[in-house]
Amino acid sequence: MKKAHRAASKHAVRARRTATALAATVLTTAAAASSASAAVTLEWTQENAFASGCSGSGVNCTWLGHVTNPAVGPGARGTATASDGATLTGPDGSPVAQVDGTSARGAGQDFTFGYPAVAGALTIGSTAAEWEGELEFDGRVSFVAPAPPAGHGFTITVDDPRVVLNGDGTGFLYATGLHTPGVPGSEPIAYDNSAAVWELDLDGGVPAGGPITDAYPPAAWQLHADGTQSLSGIVPMIETAEHVFPANYTADSGPNRDPNIFGSFAIEVAAGAGTGGPAGPAGPAGPSGPVGATGPVGPIGPAGPKGDAGPAGPKGATGSRGKRGPRGFRGKVRKVAKRTQLVRLERAPFGRSARRVRLSRNGKPLASGQIEGRTLRLSLPAATAPKRLSGRYILRVAGGDRRVVVELT
Repeated sequence: MKKAHRAASKHAVRARRTATALAATVLTTAAAASSASAAVTLEWTQENAFASGCSGSGVNCTWLGHVTNPAVGPGARGTATASDGATLTGPDGSPVAQVDGTSARGAGQDFTFGYPAVAGALTIGSTAAEWEGELEFDGRVSFVAPAPPAGHGFTITVDDPRVVLNGDGTGFLYATGLHTPGVPGSEPIAYDNSAAVWELDLDGGVPAGGPITDAYPPAAWQLHADGTQSLSGIVPMIETAEHVFPANYTADSGPNRDPNIFGSFAIEVAAGAGTGGPAGPAGPAGPSGPVGATGPVGPIGPAGPKGDAGPAGPKGATGSRGKRGPRGFRGKVRKVAKRTQLVRLERAPFGRSARRVRLSRNGKPLASGQIEGRTLRLSLPAATAPKRLSGRYILRVAGGDRRVVVELT
């Protein structure tokens, strides 16, 4: 589970690896393009299901299923539509006008929203986690429920998404649109792309909190027989709570239910879509131009008279001695299993609430994980995972400024 970009040096290594024969760069222009002809398309697939008692079981309770649930009370009794360049297809792949209470429901009834790319660049790596770049897409997806008592009374749209992939298995999706932060039925207001809507996970992991605790798989890169390429199974989880969705969808919500509350994303690249060829040889240097004439030096102006010295100011008071900084936090590594290590700290550095954290040393990120009170669970990258962490590290709350020094033994 990742909350920030990894070190720039690691990005450089990734960039060199994507220069292999399997690598390609896809460029899109700023000109508008329909989904049928777009070189790159963002596909957002959600299951239309909302089972009774899903808060306990965590199964088949998606955002789309909640919006279109026709049941009085638990159901929002709303609709989901695509407009302004976005498309919507049903479980059989045929275009549909909207998803509502009469649409196919239940496990496997998947609806897909499509956004065509309009600008950006994307480097396709030899693995799913190595895809890197930034793409801007066009279109609007709307979720609207009528005001009470007919429904839950909200409007939420996801407009013109921008996807940023970092080349290290992490990414983010930003958007603009409308949301309803007030009481049901209140007037929707605009939100901007100053904060990410979702964090995107490309290399798999374990959900942060129940009821589902099973690991979810990494995204899959595929080169199809017709020349198209796809990066599918990108896992979304709420990055900024209450930025777009209601308060009960907390940070990291998404993979804690099965299927994911917000479905999954995929990037589809058309065959021959701007594949970058090798750089051509440098041309010969042109002749040097003539050296321009040196301009004349202007005269030095006369020095002004020296002013009288002012009176000496009063001596400042001696400042008080600063307070000693907080002492570090010691912890013992209790369990080491493959890429996961469990640490028990002597005291809780960030309170009792569960938080996403990152572990680093000398400015280099080494691991990510979750802390709840004194219990710290760390997940290490496969390429750099040591048998056991020991020594002093910086432990930082993901997406914030809080950090402490921890000493692992």
